[in-house]
Amino acid sequence: MKLYLLCALLLVLMISCKKADDDWIPTGSNTFSCKVDGQMFAPKESGGVFSSTKPLHAGYDRRRKLLLVEAERSSQQVSFYLSNLVLAGKYSLGFTSLPYPASTSPISYGIYVQPVPGPDPYNQPPPIRYYTDSVYAGTVQIVRFDTLARIAGGTFEFVARESATGKLVRITDGRFDVRF
Repeated sequence: MKLYLLCALLLVLMISCKKADDDWIPTGSNTFSCKVDGQMFAPKESGGVFSSTKPLHAGYDRRRKLLLVEAERSSQQVSFYLSNLVLAGKYSLGFTSLPYPASTSPISYGIYVQPVPGPDPYNQPPPIRYYTDSVYAGTVQIVRFDTLARIAGGTFEFVARESATGKLVRITDGRFDVRF
């Protein structure tokens, strides 16, 4: 009898215990973080005197139902685009033939941009761009999507491929809480 009571008590405790992340509700704090191939990534201003770009940018096009979230640090960039976004939920990142805005009907996808250092700091080579595609994909879990308060937040992860070399990059443990 005591064993049954102990088991019942343990079961109740396990059910009632939640991880702290289960209660997380995005507030529009403009935060973003992830790991790029296991290395921590968070947006950071470049620190240049004439720099006018923000390291974290989010926007939502109501007509196209398209959410864009971009984070940059020292010309390194992690971004994703979600099309047909109207409610919180799980969305897939996959293939697009042309990056938005060149594509007339963008599909949800993720991008990683890696700068290539060159000898001349004023004439750098083009960066290496990695995209999700039909094989290397990912997901975005939208926890909050509020068009009135203009807040979006959730978690994400994806694997992206550089088309010329086939090299892969893994974006994991992503979390964002943005105002758009």
